[in-house]
Amino acid sequence: MRHAVALGLAAAVLVLPATFVAPAGAAIEFETVRSITLDGDPLDTALSSDGRHFVVLLKGGKVQVFGGDGSPEDSLQVAETVASLEISPDGTQLFLLDAGKKKVEIVELSYMAQIDLSGSPVKGPADAPVTIVEYSDFQCPYCSRTVPLVEEVLKKNPQTVKVVFKQFPLVRIHQFAMPAALASMAAGKQGKFWEYHDKLFANSSKLNEEQLTAIATELGLDLDQFQKDRNDPTIRQIVNRDMQEAARNNVRGTPTLFINGRLLKNRSVEGIQQEIDKELKRLGKQGK
Repeated sequence: MRHAVALGLAAAVLVLPATFVAPAGAAIEFETVRSITLDGDPLDTALSSDGRHFVVLLKGGKVQVFGGDGSPEDSLQVAETVASLEISPDGTQLFLLDAGKKKVEIVELSYMAQIDLSGSPVKGPADAPVTIVEYSDFQCPYCSRTVPLVEEVLKKNPQTVKVVFKQFPLVRIHQFAMPAALASMAAGKQGKFWEYHDKLFANSSKLNEEQLTAIATELGLDLDQFQKDRNDPTIRQIVNRDMQEAARNNVRGTPTLFINGRLLKNRSVEGIQQEIDKELKRLGKQGK
């Protein structure tokens, strides 16, 4: 049996700092940087190999989930007969050993992404109940293929969906991904982010400095202001924030999409629409 559990913030967990100093002459020095007060008696613990998630099984079948730093994420209830657990390397699955029933149950965890939308480009009604967040790279060929999919979804859901674009330039493999990200935000300061966005993706395989300026010229931007804004530290801060946020949310590549904080796994129009409909139903909202 497979379960999906959406994780938010647990309320009843107290995190207390404490420091211990090793005795004089000790061969090993140690310092306890954080202690966690649990909701009950622990039976077993597991840490994902990527270090992002730590889980504790308590007597009575309660499982508390923490970030790798000990920060509380949520808790879930499993069978009281579960005696031990393991966690997958990426922290998305729990393997629960129920010795009494002679079975192992697999529980799938869906973590809610924490995303700061301030300062990011938005398309669609501001009060839309469903928000699609896209982490993207202007030199990524797969990202360029996502553009028409997102446009179709917006056309099908004009009142209930908005799209937020987040910058995630893959600077190690794409030379002009960062310059393009900064240029798009500079165009946004003149009200032309989405037009510039479309032109960048239409030319994603041949981006260079000349192309970035040519697109600005084609869109009628004030070029002096455009070049000045490309070097604006505020724009750089937003791009850096998006990149750091992507890392915290375990974004490993582009494009990566979230719908109201939930990772989208099926990047087709049908798959996106299915998740939108689920979210609208969960919120008690009508579609379109």
